[in-house]
Amino acid sequence: MISSHKKLQGELTELKSQLEVAEKKRVDAVEDAATKLRASEDKVRDLEIKFEASTAAVTASALALEAMEARMKASETLVTSIKSDNETEKTVGPADGVGSLESASVMVDEKHLLKKDIVKEDVISLSPLPPSPLPPAPLSPSPLPPSPLPPSPLLNEELNRRVAKLELENADAVKALHAAALESERLTKLLAALEAEKNVLESQWQREVATSLTRTKELETQVEELEKQMRESTGKVEELEKAVQGQQTEVEERGKKLEEESKRFEEQSKRFEEQSKTIEEQSKTIEEQSTRIQEQETQIISLGKQATEDRAIATRVPGLEAQVTAFSQSLEKQVFESQNLSLRVKELEGELRSQEERSRKNEEASVAKLEAVQKEALLKEALTKETLQKEALQKEALLKQQVVDLQQQVVDLQQQVVDLQ
Repeated sequence: MISSHKKLQGELTELKSQLEVAEKKRVDAVEDAATKLRASEDKVRDLEIKFEASTAAVTASALALEAMEARMKASETLVTSIKSDNETEKTVGPADGVGSLESASVMVDEKHLLKKDIVKEDVISLSPLPPSPLPPAPLSPSPLPPSPLPPSPLLNEELNRRVAKLELENADAVKALHAAALESERLTKLLAALEAEKNVLESQWQREVATSLTRTKELETQVEELEKQMRESTGKVEELEKAVQGQQTEVEERGKKLEEESKRFEEQSKRFEEQSKTIEEQSKTIEEQSTRIQEQETQIISLGKQATEDRAIATRVPGLEAQVTAFSQSLEKQVFESQNLSLRVKELEGELRSQEERSRKNEEASVAKLEAVQKEALLKEALTKETLQKEALQKEALLKQQVVDLQQQVVDLQQQVVDLQ
């Protein structure tokens, strides 16, 4: 029973160590969840910074696109004006003389200078440096010296080249604006997904902390109850040990007394036998030894009394055995109660182990859910990226088609200019 009690104490110590290990694992899991939550928050902040930078880039690209559209409108106006001037020149004809030719040449040179100023402004507006706050100087209306021949073909070629360049720059600006818009949209969706993931992780972390605290309190209560039962069991075992030691001492003392009485009875029996032999041998001399016979009779009477006492002691021995048997039964009953207590402690150990197993499974399930959420977020991000790439390719193809259409319009204008020439 003492060894069983020590075994229970060892199992209780082992349970305490297992409880400490489980608590440490739980704390580590909570700290890991908090670390992941902080990393997610840092990632969200980085994406917010990138989103703000992308928004600023989109705004700058929009402003540049507006400036480019204004320059394109100015270029279209210039082309329309040149076309009307060419029609006017064709209407005037050769009958107007040299003066008309000179005036047309002056007009073409003025348009040429105006186009140079517009192209120069376009280049300045598209450069990375900020434009000068001063407005462009107005065109001087001073007459230019007349050219001997009108540079209509060269002017049209230069104009077409500049218009094509402006169209390419406009297409690049549109592509940059579209890319910035796509990046802004992607960052917005990613930011929303990360916000949702952060909220989910935060709620999971709070639930894990609350569950951990509740389970810790329950386990502490169970351990306290188990310690209380162990203390009560220890007290009962100590009392039982003291009672057993006292009974063992009493039984040993009684056994010693019985052994001494048995030896004395054997000695007296031997002496009685010797005296009987002596009486038989001296039966012929009874008369002569009457005094000795009386003394021997007195001794025999005393021996009879002693024998009676010995027999009474002998009759008391079975009662002592019954008493010892009852004491043994009481001891067995106490041992049975101690075994029941040991079984209860083992049941509590099994409950603690099952609770620890459930806690471990819950932790594994939480980690698996967290990994599933992360995988789903990555998959959604990949799908979103693929969709955005497809849309970007479609829009890029559409823009290329628009550029081709513009180029065809420019070619048509060039052909019209050639026809007018």
